[in-house]
Amino acid sequence: YYRNADRNQLNSEQFEWFARAALRQQNWTELANIIQTMPPKLQNDPTWQYWLARALAAQGKRSEAQALYQKAAASGRNFYAVLATEELGGRVNAQNNAPAAQDAHIAQLGKDGAIQRALHLFHTSQQSGNWKMRRQAQNEWKYATRGMNEGTLLTAAQLASNHQFYEMSIHSADKTNKLLNYNLRYPTPFRELVTQYGNENGVDPAWVYGLIRQESRFVMGAQSSVGAQGLMQVMPATASMIARKIGMDNSELYTMNGNIRMGTWYMADARNSLSNSDVLATAGYNAGPGRARKWQGASMEGAIYAETIPFNETRDYVKKVLTNSVYYANILGEPKTSLKQRLGMIPAR
Repeated sequence: YYRNADRNQLNSEQFEWFARAALRQQNWTELANIIQTMPPKLQNDPTWQYWLARALAAQGKRSEAQALYQKAAASGRNFYAVLATEELGGRVNAQNNAPAAQDAHIAQLGKDGAIQRALHLFHTSQQSGNWKMRRQAQNEWKYATRGMNEGTLLTAAQLASNHQFYEMSIHSADKTNKLLNYNLRYPTPFRELVTQYGNENGVDPAWVYGLIRQESRFVMGAQSSVGAQGLMQVMPATASMIARKIGMDNSELYTMNGNIRMGTWYMADARNSLSNSDVLATAGYNAGPGRARKWQGASMEGAIYAETIPFNETRDYVKKVLTNSVYYANILGEPKTSLKQRLGMIPAR
């Protein structure tokens, strides 16, 4: 279809699906040609910098590929920055380059009026279960921290973390580019439960943390617009199925302990039914195991599967969860498996 189109008439979304179709077929020559005719904005996206580099490398154009890997690697800590870094021989490094915030600085920032309002709203929302107020607290925090320099942002992140306002701690820590505190970007609360149930169900705690960070930002009692509940955003119907199978009560979905137990069981169950692939299981956790299975085709790299998922939300979700997992593995001292190794190969359907 796209081959017969006038490329001058293609919009950005159509160009990307043209490229994904060639990628899915692993037609590296055509993929390179498509990306090289994309609008400049798309060509400069790390997604297409990485895949053009891969396509050029497949054609033996190593020096051109290396230059593109370097550009993608410099784009931050996203999925393709990590993959490009690995192609250059590097690995994720989650070592902080910024000192911990000083207590005096944290106390001083805590006197700021807007910060105090945000924390007051946060604690009141926790006590009352008022989620509208929780959103107000988040907005107040964003307003209070606008324009802060990187050092102050990390102080704000630590202050939020001290109050277990984890979503805003992550929000503040994520905004820095030069001063980096990975323990604030990738927090590990509820570690005993995550480790216990992860180990019981045979799932890597780094993968569990990577999923929780994306699902709920560690907001206990979080509820999505479609009814998914808690830290691991388990749907009530799924919770009922899990409860029957492993001898739990449905109401345990709404407890921290029960939610993590159910979520980790479901991760393991999805992986067991989907070729023991973390990639397929992550896609299945978000969009349903049936869809994840349907999206399989011929055998392909996990990265190709992830990029060609037809649902925008699920495609973004899989990339972020697996990237988070690599950082968490580093922080938790697990074997430093590369992102490419974690993605693995997706078997033919």
